[in-house]
Amino acid sequence: GPVTVTGTLTLTSGALTNGTNLTLGNSATISRSGGSLVAVPTFGTSVNVNYLENGSQITTGPELPTSTTVLNNLTINTSHGVLLNAPVTAKGGFTLTSGIITTTANLLTFTEAATVGIGSGTSFVDGPMAYTLTTAKAYTKNYPIGKATIWYRPLVLSLTQTDPKPSTYTAEMFNLVPPANAMPPDQTLSWVSGIRYHKISETAGG
Repeated sequence: GPVTVTGTLTLTSGALTNGTNLTLGNSATISRSGGSLVAVPTFGTSVNVNYLENGSQITTGPELPTSTTVLNNLTINTSHGVLLNAPVTAKGGFTLTSGIITTTANLLTFTEAATVGIGSGTSFVDGPMAYTLTTAKAYTKNYPIGKATIWYRPLVLSLTQTDPKPSTYTAEMFNLVPPANAMPPDQTLSWVSGIRYHKISETAGG
C-alpha cells in the first residue's frame, strides 16, 4: 500500500519496486549506495539526495526529481563516483566529499541560491556544470570542475548580470589544445595554456 517517508530513505541493496505508492515528504532525504528505485516516487516540495560508498560507479535514477525546483541538497561521497543519467537542477548545498560526478551527457545546474564549494583533487565535476541566475547584480560562483580522474582545474567566475531575465552560465574544462591561444592585444593575460582550456558560455538573459 501507500508509504510516506518523512525522514531518510536508505537504499543499500536491490531494487525497490515502489511504483506510484512511495511519497517523499517535504525535506526528506534519499541516501543511495547499492540500492535503487524502480519508478519515480511522488516528491514533496524538496528532497535531499546523498550518494554514498559503493563497489562501483552509481548511475543516477528516479531518486533525482526532474522538476527544477525540488532537489535541494546533493552530496557525492563515493570514491567510485556518480554518472548523471539525466539533467538535474539543485537549489541547496552541493557537497563534494569523495568521488567524481560525471556530467558529460547531462547538465548539472544550480540555482543562484545554491551553495557550491570548490571541490578537491579527489572530488569534482567531470563535464559541464551551470548556474541559472535571475537577478541583476554581481555574482561570484564556484565551478569545481575537471576532466577524467586526475585533471582537477576549478574555476571561480565573477560577473555582473545587468538584466534580471534568467541567464544560464555553463563552464567546462577540456584537456585539449585551445581553439585559439593567441595573447589578447591589450596584454591583460601573461600566459595562455597550450594543453587545456575552460569554456564558458551564456544563454538567454544578460
